[in-house]
Amino acid sequence: MLWQGAGLYDFNLRNSPDLTLPFYAGDQPTTYWAYDSYVPDNPWYPSNTVNARWPRYRTDNGNRVHPNNTSNSDFWLINGNYLRLKTLEIAYNLPPSAVKFLHIKGCKIFVSGYNIFTLSKIDFLDPEANTSPGRTFGDYYPPVGTYSGGFVLQF
Repeated sequence: MLWQGAGLYDFNLRNSPDLTLPFYAGDQPTTYWAYDSYVPDNPWYPSNTVNARWPRYRTDNGNRVHPNNTSNSDFWLINGNYLRLKTLEIAYNLPPSAVKFLHIKGCKIFVSGYNIFTLSKIDFLDPEANTSPGRTFGDYYPPVGTYSGGFVLQF
């Protein structure tokens, strides 16, 4: 098995305009802006005035430069610590007596996986994404888990 992780690391979301500026470059805002941003009492949206995670979602023409979205602060720093089980392979060699009747010398059965699971406080972004300034995090797809199984026969 291979474990990979990072500690004492923060993401600065201000480095990525697609996460901090809704409608950046004409794109649609990411889902979390709509569901977990500050919403004053409004009959069209559920009220979220106490536990909002993100600044008020604005749809006016000045949204890209509105102070809610462009102010530098530690608000945009998000805990980037994570632990990921990157690869795992489990194999079992059947005893020769168990496969002797098939005229086989040996048989190994295995299952393996890649990107099996990740423990992280970040629920909307891959913790391994490139956080260089100016990068758009939306360019990254979530890691895909791959699983396989098989057997090896010796004749």
